[in-house]
Amino acid sequence: MKERLRGSASTKEAVLRKEFTDSLPTRQGVRQVKASHGTYTRGSPLLTIHSLIDAEDIQQIDRLSEWVKTTHATQYMHRMFSAAPVEYSDGELIVHDPAQGSATAYGGGNDVTHIEGFAQTILPHLMEHIICVASEAVVNAQWFPHPRQLGIRCVETLRYHAGGELKLHLDSESIFTVVVMLSDPCSGDFAGGDFMIRDSNAESASDELLRAAPKMGDALIFDSNALHGVGTIFEGERRVLVLELWAYDDVGEGERRPSAASYKHRIKVPTMLMG
Repeated sequence: MKERLRGSASTKEAVLRKEFTDSLPTRQGVRQVKASHGTYTRGSPLLTIHSLIDAEDIQQIDRLSEWVKTTHATQYMHRMFSAAPVEYSDGELIVHDPAQGSATAYGGGNDVTHIEGFAQTILPHLMEHIICVASEAVVNAQWFPHPRQLGIRCVETLRYHAGGELKLHLDSESIFTVVVMLSDPCSGDFAGGDFMIRDSNAESASDELLRAAPKMGDALIFDSNALHGVGTIFEGERRVLVLELWAYDDVGEGERRPSAASYKHRIKVPTMLMG
């Protein structure tokens, strides 16, 4: 009986996936934009890529995110972040349940949809494009290791609403983080929400921060273990795609940014884990 139910669920999933993939428009010709690397300052923890993706890519990402949210409810979460200090457990940012009376001290949070696994199988050419261009930027900056050596820990779409922000934190256990802007601040989609990252090259002992305000389609690549965050969104909705790369295998469908402990037997880059 259980086998029959599992088979039925699997068949339903296959039908839903085929219906969705058939409904996705096929890209017509080349991208309408050409990616270019921003100016890089040696020692900076931040890289910029201009025009990494175009409006057609963004439409596909949005549609995939909405499909996963609708058909795989556990992959979506409305997160309310607690006040400082930032707390982690097994590499995961602890998110307190507002129903338990722990509302955020600074307002908002974000809505996250985990599309890891789904993105690689349903949008393989787009994911390959993102990894390819990101790899070129990392190599040009002489960062180590090469992204091709790493696995994809998570692929998320994040939505920040007016009043939301994200305090300085680390993407613990990841190596590189890629953030791609899906909203269009130039057209008024949102105001505020600058990206911030601690400048490890700063000579002063103060908490000097680098700030970036990427345009739609632009990407930021940074050291996952540098303190970073998002300033307050004053109005509108800020949407981004986030990829984290780590020293372990690619994460599959249905997993939500797992800890390194759960992947300890699936190491891709052992030298990255040696003390």
